[in-house]
Amino acid sequence: MPYDKTRNNQSVQKAPYVRSPRTRKHIPCHCQKCKGKLVDPRTKKSHDSLFTNRIIPQRSDRNRLDD
Repeated sequence: MPYDKTRNNQSVQKAPYVRSPRTRKHIPCHCQKCKGKLVDPRTKKSHDSLFTNRIIPQRSDRNRLDD
């Protein structure tokens, strides 16, 4: 008897692979925008980098005293 490929493929059905959702624990972000809300760690990282780059230089009054 010859091997019938079509009959074999129809009888065997595989369940589709379903990827489980990736979950990340939310952490508090204390930036000016979030004000302590729970956010994704990637969001907190981007907010930290945005707000740390905005360091405002403060004027020093010592330079005036030395003159």
